[in-house]
Amino acid sequence: MAERADGTRVTFIPYPTPLRDASGDLVGAVNMLVDITDEQALQSLKESEAGFRLLFESNPVPMWVYDRQTLSFLEVNEAAVQHYGYSRDQFLSMSLLDIRPEEDKASLIDTLQSEKSWRHHKANGEVIEVLTYARELTGRCNAVLVAVVDITQRKAAEDELKRTHEFLDLIIETIPSIVLVREPHQHRLVLINKAGEELLGRPREELFGKNVYDLVPKEQADFFTESDRELLSSGKPVLVQEEPVTSPSGCTRILRTIKMPMRRSDGQRPFLLGISEDITDRKRADAQIAYLAHYDQLTGLANRVLFHERARGAVNDARSATIMLLDLDDFKVINDSLGHQVGDLLLAKVAASMLAAVPRGGTVARFGGDEFAVLIPLTADPLNAAEIAKAVLKCLGKPFEVGDRTLHINASVGIALCPAHGCSVDDLIANADLALYRAKEHGGSVYRLFEPSMRDRVVERERLSAELRIAFEAGELELFYQPQIRLSDGQVVGAEALLRWNHPQRGVIAPSAFLDVLETSALADAVGDWTIDEACRQLVLWRDHGVSISRVAVNLFAAQLRSGNLAGTVKAALSRHNLEPPQLELEITENIALVNDDHLLEPLRQLYELGVGITLDDFGTGYASLSTLKRIPLTRLKIDRGFVRDVLTDPYDAAIVTAVLTLGRKMGFKVVAEGIENPAQEAFLMANGCEKAQGYLYSKPVDAMGFAHWFLTASNGMGKVKKK
Repeated sequence: MAERADGTRVTFIPYPTPLRDASGDLVGAVNMLVDITDEQALQSLKESEAGFRLLFESNPVPMWVYDRQTLSFLEVNEAAVQHYGYSRDQFLSMSLLDIRPEEDKASLIDTLQSEKSWRHHKANGEVIEVLTYARELTGRCNAVLVAVVDITQRKAAEDELKRTHEFLDLIIETIPSIVLVREPHQHRLVLINKAGEELLGRPREELFGKNVYDLVPKEQADFFTESDRELLSSGKPVLVQEEPVTSPSGCTRILRTIKMPMRRSDGQRPFLLGISEDITDRKRADAQIAYLAHYDQLTGLANRVLFHERARGAVNDARSATIMLLDLDDFKVINDSLGHQVGDLLLAKVAASMLAAVPRGGTVARFGGDEFAVLIPLTADPLNAAEIAKAVLKCLGKPFEVGDRTLHINASVGIALCPAHGCSVDDLIANADLALYRAKEHGGSVYRLFEPSMRDRVVERERLSAELRIAFEAGELELFYQPQIRLSDGQVVGAEALLRWNHPQRGVIAPSAFLDVLETSALADAVGDWTIDEACRQLVLWRDHGVSISRVAVNLFAAQLRSGNLAGTVKAALSRHNLEPPQLELEITENIALVNDDHLLEPLRQLYELGVGITLDDFGTGYASLSTLKRIPLTRLKIDRGFVRDVLTDPYDAAIVTAVLTLGRKMGFKVVAEGIENPAQEAFLMANGCEKAQGYLYSKPVDAMGFAHWFLTASNGMGKVKKK
């Protein structure tokens, strides 16, 4: 109802119609008022009703009219039918509750009149999200007009955008890189992530708004500020490879940072974005790796790699340098007898002494084991090199205190000069090594300067090694045998197998000409195994031809012990030739006996327990201590010919021989003396309790056939010798 200006009352029916823009969003409404005061107005109402229905039906927005009390649909337009998939009849038989998901129905009644988003069921079961705009229809009791806008896709896009923002926030917050944003004017902090907080050691609430000068020392802040100016000036990203950052707590870290301007939509100066990776630990690890790659962990000296680098620099730049190689004399004896821990401590003390003896500017390196190297750049004077070598040897000649032990060690030095002895590092090291070898040949504790003739000797050794391999494959290696005699009755009780080289042109070559080369070659293990098998075969062959001796002795190479196959090789040979273990005796030198490694000595223990004889050859000539006799499983000691030769004229030799014989009796070892050349020596040994002997007094070493002939003639076939 309303009043005209003249005071008369009129009756209107309102017909609101929503106004939408091109995208379908609601921007307003047109409200039509129809005066129905008189009959003419009634006619006008009918016309307006028709206009409303036309607008309702043709509106592209889904619309309906429902009863506010029953919630039943009273009318629906075609757009609603098409969008929801229900037919008009279906709609008119339904209520608002029927198009709501079950969980939304409880809150429906209280909020019908509000403009909010709802979830509706479509006929195909799809749930959509809509915005509803509801208005009561004047003149129609309880009738409510509703317009519906489907916002499902828009809502999904908004949710996706929100999830994306949350995801990006999560990434920024949790990545290990440091992310910070500063405004361009005062360079104050406006964003920082957790990693940045941890770097600066303060919560972000205290960091926001802080200037770079508030956060790091001034010199670092000056650097950052200048870098920021360059960034803003160029407008291009800048990569800072390494920059130190010191937190307020005083902790300094190394950062690798990329900085870039962040363009703003309002055209203002861009923000400054910095993304930093903390590379402190990586730099520390790289430094450690570089150290390990260039320095010896035990001594702290340069290693072979760093020595080569510095030597190449000295040779290439100055074309003048001195290179020395140094090897400790008999260090293996200390290492094997006292253990690797003592050996390592000694090496560390040797390194410190060498550093003190070498002039400033020189490099001392450890190549490995007990091998050291010295580089003196900018000098190739042989006299100067000799003085330095003397100083090093003198320094190393002093006693070293290692734990509770006082150790004495000597060294040998080989020297090569650039350019006189070579212009490449490899050639100089090789020539210094040759000079070192010559120094060791002279008994050690000396230095030697390289001479070209030294290379001839190496060439000869290489040639001899190659010939030995060919000789072994061609069957030119042969065993000679020397009888072992029981002194009490002259009975032949055994024979020692001795290696010879039956050269097709040079005849029989004694072991002194090739044995040292063979022992250090890759052929040693194979030749040693062949020697065991051949000696066992020959023992059986003799027995079958009336040469009856109780055992054969074979000398071992150190390589056979290192191979780990010794026990298996011996057992196989005994089995193959049907021999008992006591019929084979293995002779080891003191160098083998000095091995302080239970794993390497285990094959000897196995064979000892099996019954194979174990003899310590040349006892007293090397470095074996008396404790070696307790550690190594032994059945026999052999007195070296060097003590026997002058036993009648040298009281010291006589004392040593009698001491060994007494020691053997007390410890339960049998003793055999070698090098017996006359009856007087034999008599001395018999008088002092020696059981067995071998030497030229009885027979020189002969081949297998010669041994059989000697046995059958010299002993009248009875196994007892007639002394010369």
